Amino acid sequence: MEHDAQDYLEKLFPNTWREFNLLPVNPETGNRLSGRLVDFLKFRITQTAESVIISRTWPNVEYMEGKLLVRLWLNESDREKGFSARKLVKPGKAVKHIFPYLSDSEVESMVDEMRAELGERQYNLHTGTDCESFKFAYIGEQCRMENPCTTHGRKALANSCMRHESICHYDTEGNLRHPAEAYASGEFQIVYVTDRHNKVAARCVVWTSENENPVAAPIYGVCERSMNMVQEFLDSIGCEDNDWNGANLLAIEGRDGGYIAPYLDNFPRSLDTTGTGFLVVKEMGELDANDYSGLLGAGQDECERCGRGYDAEDEGGIVDEMPVCDGCLENSNFCEHTDESTFEDVFTVHMRVRGGYIEEQWRESSVDNEAIRIRGEYWREDDVEFDYNGDPITPKEIDGGEYFLSDWSGDYYPANLMAETEDGEIVSTLEIEEDHRIWEQGANGVWFDVQPDMLKEKELA
Repeated sequence: MEHDAQDYLEKLFPNTWREFNLLPVNPETGNRLSGRLVDFLKFRITQTAESVIISRTWPNVEYMEGKLLVRLWLNESDREKGFSARKLVKPGKAVKHIFPYLSDSEVESMVDEMRAELGERQYNLHTGTDCESFKFAYIGEQCRMENPCTTHGRKALANSCMRHESICHYDTEGNLRHPAEAYASGEFQIVYVTDRHNKVAARCVVWTSENENPVAAPIYGVCERSMNMVQEFLDSIGCEDNDWNGANLLAIEGRDGGYIAPYLDNFPRSLDTTGTGFLVVKEMGELDANDYSGLLGAGQDECERCGRGYDAEDEGGIVDEMPVCDGCLENSNFCEHTDESTFEDVFTVHMRVRGGYIEEQWRESSVDNEAIRIRGEYWREDDVEFDYNGDPITPKEIDGGEYFLSDWSGDYYPANLMAETEDGEIVSTLEIEEDHRIWEQGANGVWFDVQPDMLKEKELA
């Protein structure tokens, strides 16, 4: 993540970043930039750029009449009103708002990159029946995900455990094969969508042989549009909702035993050997095709997350105290609070440290138990204070002078309620109003207890 952020910042600030790396000399003083300070600044920038941009602007790409626009918060007032208050602006204005120190030429360059990367995509649909087509559709470079709606029949391409090259295995002739190549038996067709850069945007395996109607597996895609293209094609060839019982896959024997074959995207998820160069899909078959390892029947360890087989000595790791395969490990998050990998969602948590504040990524359960959400931000519970009403307030709000501590009650009050008494005590106007004594505010803003004077006047009268 740190290297990705640095690469991104180098693109955003090409001139500044090169100067940092060269540690230039100040032309007026002759002093060279502090290398240690520059390294520190680069580290802090790469650490905080992503979370700051998201939390303060929450940008989303939208399209209107084919044009790319950006919806985001433009000021603190809008942010406090919630997501509905985000404004829809042109890319240039969005970039200038997020990165105000960019020059006009740098803004223009970044807008060009945004339009190239994020502009409305042009897709093409392909079909194939050979090994290379299946292999490319599974492990070819993928388009960026766009959060499509998913169902049992439409799934996110990023969540496919069969997309990794790590599940390729050598056959008995020494060729590196992907498990999806087993579909190239002549009975299956791969339907896939690519963008103009030949990146894969969607795929679907279809059983076409000896069926009155073809039977399709779930569609995997990066967005609604690419999956809709596949669905329209499936509808055009009359695909029906059925199982694959009786379908034949290629029997590709692995160099180290077993068969190189995929996790089956349809039922029944088991295979039988036939001795004729094929594996047949069959109920209660001898090979369990619920396995994501790509090598069936080779006696490997089982991932406790997805059930695929893998070699625990050479791959995988521990997530939520479970041994898991590489695919599941890649799909996990890291909790900085517990220093462990987790399948839980992670959230940014703010905390006070000596000299300032830091942010960490915490797992959801840690956030639920040890953090408090205050005005859209999570704060470590130990750093949170509570005002006179029992409402939580952040250390930043206290340090920033938005709240003060009353000398009378020891409670925190908003700064607009601050008052100073004639004894130099800092209290709230609410406390003064509720006090049994009688107080009046002098011309200098200080509050005086006038009750003794009133008593004296009454005695004299």
